[in-house]
Amino acid sequence: MAGRGQASENAFDYQQALADYEEVLESESSPHTAEALYCSHRLLTGLGRYDQAGENLQQLLVRYPDYQPIQVRLSLAKNLSRRNQYDSAKSLLDATIQSLKEPDAKFWLPILTKVKHNVLIAQAQGGKS
Repeated sequence: MAGRGQASENAFDYQQALADYEEVLESESSPHTAEALYCSHRLLTGLGRYDQAGENLQQLLVRYPDYQPIQVRLSLAKNLSRRNQYDSAKSLLDATIQSLKEPDAKFWLPILTKVKHNVLIAQAQGGKS
């Protein structure tokens, strides 16, 4: 089912892709729920529906904490920043950086640090927290 959503996404039929992902999310027993939440957040972000995308990411963190945890936290921090919630984004990035362990730290630390820097710049350029 999540595969159908990805096929629709690849065909640039975003509304159909969202409908396909929503169908997976409504099915409580689907093994693809975590993937559907993550993929739908990308589409929702692309469509400018940041609040709903953020809700999906928060659900993902709570319901599926082992599903790509660093990527999900990074995406949520970016989402919070887009919604001018800079302090929350910085706190999430700081917590994620503190939780890094080898070998993930070598790859993720520069990325997370750069995103945190971007959040600080956005806040300084007139954003409020």
